[in-house]
Amino acid sequence: MTTGRWNPMGQRFEPDSTPSLAEFLLARFAEDEERARAARGYQTGSRYEGQPPDWQLHIERWSPAMVLADLDAKRRIVELHPSEDEWRDEGEQGSEYCVENPAWTTWTEVLKLLALPYADHLDYRQEWRP
Repeated sequence: MTTGRWNPMGQRFEPDSTPSLAEFLLARFAEDEERARAARGYQTGSRYEGQPPDWQLHIERWSPAMVLADLDAKRRIVELHPSEDEWRDEGEQGSEYCVENPAWTTWTEVLKLLALPYADHLDYRQEWRP
């Protein structure tokens, strides 16, 4: 029997697992992408009438096309992040991780910042908070 929990944010059952920060981000981006693609078919022209210009600019700025482009850029950033296996120190210290390596620390901080908007998600872990 599969164990897990219902995710009301994602509206689906999620099996028990502990995703990495990169996996967590890619899953959230996929959910956001799904919503943005679904929203592409909606017409917003009539909703502009009588609205202040700032509101109109905000809606245009966060159009589905813009959201999809934003998600694509963020996904590429996450995919540039090397896996922990790529950061293993095979020198005298054996297979210990290079957690003191400034490049690893910087990459990890970038991912933590990208995850911050998802801090209210069920799978977000407090250790990811910058």
